[in-house]
Amino acid sequence: MTVLVIDDNAAFRMLLADMLHYEGYHVICATQGAEALAILHGHLYRIRLILLDLDMPVMNGWEFRHVQLQEPLLAAIPVIVISARSEVACQHNVLGVAEYHPKPIVYDTLLDTVQYQYARSG
Repeated sequence: MTVLVIDDNAAFRMLLADMLHYEGYHVICATQGAEALAILHGHLYRIRLILLDLDMPVMNGWEFRHVQLQEPLLAAIPVIVISARSEVACQHNVLGVAEYHPKPIVYDTLLDTVQYQYARSG
């Protein structure tokens, strides 16, 4: 039960990791998209869900998602976008992601989404 959390905010990233770990998930964290891609290539068959921020240095979430979609094995991993950008609510279908959750997040709602998407990823 492995989830990849990609966010450049260390406090938020650790909060998500702790919350998911408490619920029984194994969590791997990345600070930006390029690091996340390297992790995905090293743990491809373990990671079944990605929580993705969009505003990050080096490789942002939009760029990460573009690269992810170019690789069929990576593209099959569902993505939940977590962003403070309000316009993403209307654009999340453009990204082809499973769900969008605005920051600040509602933890119970996010956990429900994680559980649902994780179960679907089979």
